[in-house]
Amino acid sequence: MCHNFHSRGNVRSWQAFFLCLTICTFRCRTLYFYFAINSLSHDVQFGDILIVTAAEMADGVSHWYLPDQQTVQSDRELIETAINFCEDRGYSYVTGTVFTTGAIMVETSEMVQKWAKSGHIGVDMETATTLAVARKFNKKAIGLLNLSDHIIKRDTFYSPNKRRDEIKEKTDEKIRELALYLSRL
Repeated sequence: MCHNFHSRGNVRSWQAFFLCLTICTFRCRTLYFYFAINSLSHDVQFGDILIVTAAEMADGVSHWYLPDQQTVQSDRELIETAINFCEDRGYSYVTGTVFTTGAIMVETSEMVQKWAKSGHIGVDMETATTLAVARKFNKKAIGLLNLSDHIIKRDTFYSPNKRRDEIKEKTDEKIRELALYLSRL
């Protein structure tokens, strides 16, 4: 029997759904996942661990599991534990909400500004789906995200940067360490 599960990768909403559904049927109690995210905040820096508190559900999948909701929350206890872990180790982190979309690379400047003005720290394609499926099956879940692009500053993977890539790799290691710690709770 699976008690905890953590995932990392470049998946999209429908893939996140299948992954979560499979894991939930194996009776996992908790889902920890980490994906890449595009930043919508000038306050988020490469090297920060983004601890998701909630996700706006605009992905086209999550609303099927939570039809009367616009947002889905991460587990409060997991959020607090993740924050304490980062503070104890001196890891840089940011908490906040993300906007989960179902489409990749179609965002306009106006859309990005709207999401940022709504207070979201990032935009992705997986978080709301993963949290919604976990919530539907009464599982704890949290998103731990690593900044891949800073679209609010127009710093994207289209502009190669070796130093940024090194920072992202080190942040991935920290996120894996945090996910493993959370899995032992």
